[in-house]
Amino acid sequence: MVFEELKHSGIQLKVGLATSESLTQCLARTRHGKHIVLYLVAHTKTDGDRVGLVLESLEERGGTTEHVLWPEHFNELMRAHDKEELCSMFLIFLNTCNSEPIAKVLHELGCRHVIGVSGKVLDKAAHQFAKSLFRRLAHGKAVHEAFNMAKSHQRAHSDPEIVATADMFVLLGEDAADIDSVGPSSFCMDLNSVLLRPGDEFEDASTYQSVTVPPQTKNFVGRSDDLRCLAHVFGRHRVCVVYGAKGIGKWTLGLEFARFGIAPGRAFSCGVVVVDTNAAGVESLTRAIKLEICQLEEQHVPRSPSGEQFPQIPQMPSAVADDLREQVIAILKQLESRRRYRLLLVIRDRQGIVNSCGQVRALLGDIVDKTDRSHVLICSSEPVRHVLPGQRGEKFINCELKGLSSQDAAKLLLKHCSRLLEPRDFPVAVGVSGAAARINAICTRNIEVILTELEKHPIMRKLGGNPASIFKVAVEQIVPGGQTLIQIAESLEGQHS
Repeated sequence: MVFEELKHSGIQLKVGLATSESLTQCLARTRHGKHIVLYLVAHTKTDGDRVGLVLESLEERGGTTEHVLWPEHFNELMRAHDKEELCSMFLIFLNTCNSEPIAKVLHELGCRHVIGVSGKVLDKAAHQFAKSLFRRLAHGKAVHEAFNMAKSHQRAHSDPEIVATADMFVLLGEDAADIDSVGPSSFCMDLNSVLLRPGDEFEDASTYQSVTVPPQTKNFVGRSDDLRCLAHVFGRHRVCVVYGAKGIGKWTLGLEFARFGIAPGRAFSCGVVVVDTNAAGVESLTRAIKLEICQLEEQHVPRSPSGEQFPQIPQMPSAVADDLREQVIAILKQLESRRRYRLLLVIRDRQGIVNSCGQVRALLGDIVDKTDRSHVLICSSEPVRHVLPGQRGEKFINCELKGLSSQDAAKLLLKHCSRLLEPRDFPVAVGVSGAAARINAICTRNIEVILTELEKHPIMRKLGGNPASIFKVAVEQIVPGGQTLIQIAESLEGQHS
């Protein structure tokens, strides 16, 4: 969104992740830039009158934890930088709910212009304001002028929910006579509230815009523990096989983990390859992998701020040109030589060839043994029963994927059912304490109560937390004029465990 507004302005745009380390890196860069703009997208947490900035931190084994910078901690972090650095920060935009108190702290510490938000705003309103603001800054408008024009655009929007937020954006800084504007030599950092590995640098926005991000899947609900588990696994292992029953969501989880890991600054920042193939042998799989990593290599060609490629790709050694497997390894090594981050290959093993074909296992073993930071996630119906050639046990692990939790299963069912649920769908006994209140809550579409009732409904036990089964029942059977949930549950007897 910000990239689209700035890509033709000559302004350099970097993207990273919101942690205390990345904020420190950003402030340190102010000594080397004429105008530095920090655009921070995160969350806030309140504790009485206190407002804390919610960041993330990296655990030792690759997982993430929530890190809240409360006012006293934020003050300490900012005071670790001299006033020259803070004054050199041209503009800080805290595009997060309830961020005005934090904006005031930054302004009092010496930051020239700070934008905060005085309440809760919807994502669409926050994005709209940022888009309007940065478009005008890119066209050379002074900060106050760009800010006021963005507010006017917000008030004139056709969406009432966006209009209502116009006066929630607050600018602290020099008065309206200020004529400073963002020049072509400036750069902007967009720090999304996700994981940054300490010591890693920001990504160039054009790189992130060019890489292929896996599409978001409509059936994905929950699985936060499973995503966290995979992050921990790849802190210890180079190869992970996710296996489980048909329809349990192995490939969906793989795609979501790819989306998670590819985000700028995360463990596999801008370095994920997804291979979805019906390959039945080692040659077809190797060709499929080569096709995808060649595209990734092309996407990592250095580019100018306008998006033009710089011809700086090293050529593959001719000695390996005739060997497909060695070509794959050579390309991965080239990518590793250019990047500080790890690489991830996500492979959908539809035919079970990792188990059945020793040559495929040898290929994957070579990829891991002959590279330094390339990892492999395999989504398969069965665990791999053979250690990959050349691999010791600590580099390889099987992980079984179980069904969704009752809460997430209920959310998925409710999300996709084709009609509103009614009291007749639930086994609520008349006369039982609280039954009348629950019936009334269902009639008035109280989502919290409906989800609670769904969690303990017999249909959830029959579906076993299987996302594909839940989706199929919701779309095909929970339809207007169709059976009740109780009747559907009875018809599923014996079909699902």
